[in-house]
Amino acid sequence: MPISHGRGPTRFPRLKKRFAEADRHKTSRHRTQDQKMGYEQHNFEELEVWKRSSRLAVSVLELIEPIKLYALRDQMARSCISVPSNISEGAERDSNREFRRFLAIAKGSIGELRTQLYIGLRAGVFDTEKSTLLIQEAKVIGSMLEGLRRRLLPLSTIKQKISTNLSSLVSCVF
Repeated sequence: MPISHGRGPTRFPRLKKRFAEADRHKTSRHRTQDQKMGYEQHNFEELEVWKRSSRLAVSVLELIEPIKLYALRDQMARSCISVPSNISEGAERDSNREFRRFLAIAKGSIGELRTQLYIGLRAGVFDTEKSTLLIQEAKVIGSMLEGLRRRLLPLSTIKQKISTNLSSLVSCVF
């Protein structure tokens, strides 16, 4: 009995040839589609936003270690770890669209972290100087995430947004 590798029966040469042609066609179609969309493989270790968010996560984890408010501490740990984790996960995905989605999730997590820092600061749990520096860094990282998301937009979407903005500008002027 012939061995099958999930590609159909190997003892039938015509079917074997048909499967090989389908695989070749599928591969070239996907490669062309990715090239059209301008997709490039991203190395998250080289992204400055990932490096900075990782350093921020370590700083936050050091800040919250002695806190007795376990709910706040645990939530802050999750949100600060979520930012570089979502950047790296999105970078390893197969399309810019998925990468943008994970960057949006990371941006939400950095906003959540800023809120938790504000709450801890106002509740007197954190040192003012350290918290202020971490909040400022979180704002910068949020801006960097948004800039990277915009850079990954397809050209057609950018043209459409420019066209819409110009139309609304012209209608306001006249």
